[in-house]
Amino acid sequence: MPGEVRTRRWNDPARPGDGVRVLICRYRPRGVARADETWDVWWKDLSPSVALHAAYYGKDETPIGAAEYRRRFLVEMAVEPARSQLRLLVDRVHGGESVTLLCSSACTDAAHCHRTLVRELAVAGTEPVTRLDEATAREPTAHLTTTGRRSGVPRQIPMWFAASPTARDVVFLLVRNAGPAGWVANLAAEPRVELEIGGRCFAGIARVLGDDGEAIVARRLVQQKYRHRQAPEAWPADARAVAVTLFAES
Repeated sequence: MPGEVRTRRWNDPARPGDGVRVLICRYRPRGVARADETWDVWWKDLSPSVALHAAYYGKDETPIGAAEYRRRFLVEMAVEPARSQLRLLVDRVHGGESVTLLCSSACTDAAHCHRTLVRELAVAGTEPVTRLDEATAREPTAHLTTTGRRSGVPRQIPMWFAASPTARDVVFLLVRNAGPAGWVANLAAEPRVELEIGGRCFAGIARVLGDDGEAIVARRLVQQKYRHRQAPEAWPADARAVAVTLFAES
């Protein structure tokens, strides 16, 4: 049975059943002596990056809104170093351990705080995903469910996919038509997705890749897997790759 995940500020009094108290602030609280720490461990990578923190508070430019902050934070959780710490958290929770996530003492709006987003990721599904097995990776089709950016209605689309050979909890999709509308735009608004493969349903975070090395690998893997159905040269030159990091199975 999964453990309970609570959220609180680091200076809120401890309560029975808190379990492991995890500080998820980017910066350690000032003026707190080691002997007075109210947390058991400090996992700063489960907090907004320095750049995102600055963008939200408008340190170098106009502050970003709550929706953009949420989107960018979720994408950060899908890549290293946050990805490894999120994996540890999910493993502990689904192993039956209770956890209390602690954020800044200045936080007064839990609904828009990253601690709430981290909690949502930690309790998703019924068990953590460590790697996609070979049989599932060989399935011919994946069904991706996104959330409509305007309607809020789930939208499911069949996709060709390939599992990453180095991180088997990452699945690559190749997008043939990645215009400004449609499900790719949904990902830009809401990165959290569901991916059904061979009757198994996974919760994940999707990232539309640019033109870096990861995108090149993604294109090559998907094109190679389906080369008997479509020649690599037949893919559009502007076909864009999407990476989905799987973190729980339901």
